[in-house]
Amino acid sequence: MTDALAQLENAAAATGCVCSTQLRCATCTYNAVGNILRWFSAPTDDHETAPGQPSQPSLLAELVAEYAASADESYENPLFRQVKQFKPRRTGKLGEDYVKRFFARLGATVSPPTNNGHDLIIDGVRVEVKTSTMWQGTEAFRFSQLRPHADLEAFALLAVAPDRERLWLVRRQQLLDAANGQHTGKNAQETRWIQVTDTAPPRWFGRDLVRHPGGAQRRLHTVATRAATAA
Repeated sequence: MTDALAQLENAAAATGCVCSTQLRCATCTYNAVGNILRWFSAPTDDHETAPGQPSQPSLLAELVAEYAASADESYENPLFRQVKQFKPRRTGKLGEDYVKRFFARLGATVSPPTNNGHDLIIDGVRVEVKTSTMWQGTEAFRFSQLRPHADLEAFALLAVAPDRERLWLVRRQQLLDAANGQHTGKNAQETRWIQVTDTAPPRWFGRDLVRHPGGAQRRLHTVATRAATAA
């Protein structure tokens, strides 16, 4: 237990807590998990420690320490680590807001959706936003819940790596054709998913718009035009 607490304390010292003990940074993770470990390690009336015997943490405390020590350490930057620790719903909302503000700051007209088949309308183009962090132990992003019959023209894919974010804009049908069914294989009619490596995304993804924002609106209209031609 002492080793686990020491690891948590070292992690906590690396960053300040700005998230009101919601387990979104090393500091409050240390505080919460450390308190659990101390509470379960304390002797009780029913389990008194024998004289001369060191106190032993409970099984729960032991497992909590192991899980905390095995957390994904690739996200060392506090900013990107907080995104990694968000729950899926919050990560998705962050992605939508990111894409909305990204294009708005470029002068695009961003409107709310007209139905639940897309998230945003950017310069008249219906866009669904998907957000992913790296899967632990890999350099891959997985974009899931791609709906084949949704009312959209393009996917905006936001990938949050340990030290940067990337944004691609991809034609709807092109992405769906390359994706796999989440439950029944490539010919699935329900939702699909696709895995993309950070170092070698498909060439048809186009440029990373974070690095090349000047071409973002041109890319948007190119994708929309090709989608209309293929329809």
